[in-house]
Amino acid sequence: IRSLRLGLGMKEFATVAWQNVSTMWPIKMRHGRSLLVQSLATSTSVCGFVTNKDSSDAELVTFDLTGKFCCDEPSIWCSAVSDLAVQVTKRVVRWVDVVSSPPVLVHSTEARDGRHFVVAAGDGNSLITIDDLG
Repeated sequence: IRSLRLGLGMKEFATVAWQNVSTMWPIKMRHGRSLLVQSLATSTSVCGFVTNKDSSDAELVTFDLTGKFCCDEPSIWCSAVSDLAVQVTKRVVRWVDVVSSPPVLVHSTEARDGRHFVVAAGDGNSLITIDDLG
């Protein structure tokens, strides 16, 4: 159980089963919102902070991706590319509108010829992926 102290009180935001240490990825979303997402390996939930740039207030939110995408293996969540979050697993790249409620899968691309994605990075309008063959 993870809790975060806000002001004078404690509030439970999410209960998650941690499979391994995961990486934090900053995402700048449209309308000036900044999102920091954390990929939870082998999970269909993604936790992140939505920060209001004007007031610097932060809210921890959980995106429930159950039934939206199969996420049966570790994944990487990249910086926003064209106002979308990008999920990269070994075999698939998914473009996700996480601002929508529930999140919407906009597009997905599978790795070619049985290759596996191993590294991904995104910035602005560009996404760079490297597979196991380079």
